Amino acid sequence: MINRTNYETKWMSRGEFLFVGFEAIKRLMEAKMDLGFLPKSFVLPYLRKIDDAAAFVPLVHAADCLVNRRSRRGPGGARRRDPA
Repeated sequence: MINRTNYETKWMSRGEFLFVGFEAIKRLMEAKMDLGFLPKSFVLPYLRKIDDAAAFVPLVHAADCLVNRRSRRGPGGARRRDPA
């Protein structure tokens, strides 16, 4: 995901933008919940999904940075599909 982000500045890297975006979305959702615009039963699972996505980014980034496409093969050399 980081390599697929097309925006960065001299102050923030692509990775920083990604994680700042996750945090901004979380804060917005929490504010909507606190103000009563969205129910807690909707917001809390949504926040967990954002946390899960953020935790998964380093793994995706490591795979995305592999130079040798054969390194992307699964156990036993099984070929995995590249995302479209």
